[in-house]
Amino acid sequence: MNLFCIGGRLGFGRASVCVNTRPLVIAMNTFMRASIRLGLLSTICVGVLLAPTKADALVINPTFGVTGSASPFTQAQRDTINSAIALYQSTFNDPITVNITFNNMTSGLGQSNTNYTQTPYAAVLAALIADSSSADDTAAMAKLASNPFGGTQLYLAPANFKALGLDASGFTGPDSVIGLNAGICFTGHANPVGGSYDLYAVACHEIDEALGTVSGVGFSESVADLYRYDAAGARNFSVSTTTHVFFSINGTTDIVEYNQFGRTGGDWGDWKVNSPAQVQDWQGTAGQVINGPVNELRLLDVVGYTRAPVPEPASMVALGLGVMALVRRRKSK
Repeated sequence: MNLFCIGGRLGFGRASVCVNTRPLVIAMNTFMRASIRLGLLSTICVGVLLAPTKADALVINPTFGVTGSASPFTQAQRDTINSAIALYQSTFNDPITVNITFNNMTSGLGQSNTNYTQTPYAAVLAALIADSSSADDTAAMAKLASNPFGGTQLYLAPANFKALGLDASGFTGPDSVIGLNAGICFTGHANPVGGSYDLYAVACHEIDEALGTVSGVGFSESVADLYRYDAAGARNFSVSTTTHVFFSINGTTDIVEYNQFGRTGGDWGDWKVNSPAQVQDWQGTAGQVINGPVNELRLLDVVGYTRAPVPEPASMVALGLGVMALVRRRKSK
């Protein structure tokens, strides 16, 4: 859907929380079998480790392949893509599995091919209301209540259907096919290479689109377009390149500007080129480590993905105390 190759610079075209916590859970369960007299504090800490479980965590299932004459991804490239996947799995805890094929390619920078499908707006709104859990969700639903969307249909990605609990049984094959020109990218998301692009950021850009950030303006609106506003605070679905349009949750606070004013390439759902660069910028920035998605995750939140709870500091202190108590208990035996 989104293949871009722009002049001298190149443009851009859910493992889970449990991947990180599962080994700790297994270790704690082993300790529990060794000594069942851990005390109340340790029991509480085990409960902290056990949440969320695999049953309530987003899973992105990757398949790696090639396009045309491209070589298979190297292990370092696969590791970088998997680290990008891990970010989404740790950020959202929707109990769904998203199947994405990642193909190495030799042209462009990144692309995604996702089968967006129309569904009635009334069904989407009901699902968004039922899914609402974050402060951004609350603000978004309040705005939709005071300023309803005027259309009757919205386009959604298969993964977005799943996240909202809508019927996705009619979809076949992978939920999205992503192409990455890994040969012109550096791996590891840590040490930039002059003239090369941050593969982690490129992968995140395309994963965002696979999950549901694509705009349908000029054709038919997507769920992401519910949060597309002009400077006057009115929803704007035009494709006029003389208009400034922003991602805004409440229609008042402009979070980031879309790639519309003066647009010469890229997607309508991409951001304009920012400084410092952001993941969803329509053009890649070579030779730099690009910060992971922030505004992009806020957009995914309000289109229907549920943020995983962040443990409160007190819970983490209790966890540390519980583990210390457990170690002391085992040493005393």
